[in-house]
Amino acid sequence: TEEDPYAVDWTNTHNATFGPWQLEELEPGVQAVFTPNPNYYRGQPYFSEVIWREIPVSANRMALLQGGDVDVALRLTGRERAQLAGDDSLKIPRVQTNLTNQWRLNFNVEPFDNKLVRQAMAYSVPYDQIQEQVYFGLAEPMKSFYMPWAPGYNPDPWVYTEDLEKAQELLEEAGYPDGFEQEVAVSGGWPEYEELAVQIKSNLAKIGVTLNIDKMPESKFNENRYERTFPSTIDYDQGQVPLGAYSYRLLLSA
Repeated sequence: TEEDPYAVDWTNTHNATFGPWQLEELEPGVQAVFTPNPNYYRGQPYFSEVIWREIPVSANRMALLQGGDVDVALRLTGRERAQLAGDDSLKIPRVQTNLTNQWRLNFNVEPFDNKLVRQAMAYSVPYDQIQEQVYFGLAEPMKSFYMPWAPGYNPDPWVYTEDLEKAQELLEEAGYPDGFEQEVAVSGGWPEYEELAVQIKSNLAKIGVTLNIDKMPESKFNENRYERTFPSTIDYDQGQVPLGAYSYRLLLSA
């Protein structure tokens, strides 16, 4: 229309799709209803309707799945997946994901503007403990900005392991012998990320660093994440195509 020549307003509540589904109804923060796209070139999908509900708490998603009230539940924690593993009425597919979880440090905020501090933080992460107690063996450390499934992936240059003594030495060299206090922002929509933050916070306390966890609703987190005002965050990224250049642009570009 003349008022909305590029359909920016229209696409707030509709989707311009060439796939098998079209958006029929949208209640922001509640649910989206999808129906088959009659113009899809490969014919009609099996289901006549798909309802995608927003359930912010993963424990509630798990309960709805167990009760048969939903067919699929996404973003369950490693702990919850382990609890469901013995339920023969459910299927838990496992594939190598393109999802990466990261503790991101803001280079423009003190003391993370100091490379030695950032290196100290990398030596402070309890990698093995996180794998065991947060992901229950369903994850592996990210040892390159390339995704593990991308051609060119090479983990060999990665040097960081949990080494609190080395971390303490780096903090002293950086001018923080007594540690410091800073914050990490966490979205309440990803309970695993709060567990990650707790694990990191606990380890940092051993070298005098106080990491305060700022947990907030996912909507608020998303509003502010790209403003780059958080001192640090625990967040995710996904490389949608298996190309090194894509990962490079995604994680290293300004």
